[in-house]
Amino acid sequence: MEKLNSLDVRARSRREFFANAAAVLATAGVVAKLEAQTTGGGDLDILNFALRLERLEAAFYTQGLAKFGPTDFANAAFAKALTSGQVANAYTYFQAIKQQEMTHVAQISGLIQQMGGTLVAPDCYAFSLYGPDLTTFKTADSFVATAMLLENTGVMAYDGAIALITAANLRTAAATIATVEARHSAYLNELNGQSPFPAAFDTAATASDILTAASKFIANCGIFPPNAVANPKNATARAQGFQLDASTSTTASGGPVTSYLWQPVLGTNAKLSDPNIAKPTVTFNSGPGLYNFVLLVTDPSGNNSTDTTTINYQGS
Repeated sequence: MEKLNSLDVRARSRREFFANAAAVLATAGVVAKLEAQTTGGGDLDILNFALRLERLEAAFYTQGLAKFGPTDFANAAFAKALTSGQVANAYTYFQAIKQQEMTHVAQISGLIQQMGGTLVAPDCYAFSLYGPDLTTFKTADSFVATAMLLENTGVMAYDGAIALITAANLRTAAATIATVEARHSAYLNELNGQSPFPAAFDTAATASDILTAASKFIANCGIFPPNAVANPKNATARAQGFQLDASTSTTASGGPVTSYLWQPVLGTNAKLSDPNIAKPTVTFNSGPGLYNFVLLVTDPSGNNSTDTTTINYQGS
C-alpha cells in the first residue's frame, strides 16, 4: 500500500507540475500551455519544459553578446570590483556559457526527437532590439545581472523537475546539465557581488515559479525560427571520415544562418572534427551500428532550430 501511495503522489506531482505551468503561461498572456506529449505529464513534457528554458538562455546570450563586447565589459560597473585578470576573462567566459547553453538546446532537442516526441513550438523573446524589454540590454551591467537571474532560475528549475523524470538515463542527463547551470550561476553571482554559494542547499522550484520568473522575457507574438537541415538523412557509411552537411539550413527569410552546432545524441559514441561548422567529419568510435546526431542552427536574432539524422555505420 505504501508503494501505491508513493506512486500516486508521484503521478499527482507530475500532473500538478504541468498544470501549474499551463496556468502561469495563460495568465502571462504567452503560450497557452506546454505541448503535451504523453498523458499525465511524462518525461517528454519535462524535457520540453527544460528545452524552453534552455532556448531562452541561448537566445539571451546570443543577442546580448552581439551587442556587448570586451570593452563594454571592461568599462562596466561590475568590473570595478574585479582584478584585471578577471575582467579580461569575463567576456571569454560569457562566450563559453553561450556555447554551453546552445549545446544544452541541441542535446535536449535530440533526446526528444530520438524518443519520438515533438519539439515544443519556439517562443518569441522580449529582449530589445527584438522586443519590448528595454531594460535587459540597456547596459552591460543589466545584461550581467539578468544572466545571474536566468542561471539561478535554471538551477531551481532542474532541481524541481529532475525528481519527476522516470527514465534513469534522462535523470542522469538532466543532472549533468543542472550541475553546469549551477557553475554558471556561481560565477555570475560572484560577478554581481553575491555569494557564489549562498546556502547549503538549493531551492527546488515548481513550474509556476519558474514560468513566472521567465514570462517577463517572453513576448506574446509569433516567431519565425530558422530552418535546420541535417544531411544526409538515414545514410549508410562504410568508412571513417564520413561528412555531415548542414549547408542547406537557412533563416526564415532564406538567408544564411549565424552559427551551427552538431551534437551526438546521448548514447552515441562519435567524435566530430569541428561541431561548429556546416560540414564536420565524423569518427565512429563504437564500431558498426546506428549513430544519431542533432543539428542546431541560430539566426542573427538568437532564434534557433534543430534537426536530426541517423547514420548507419557498417565499417570495421
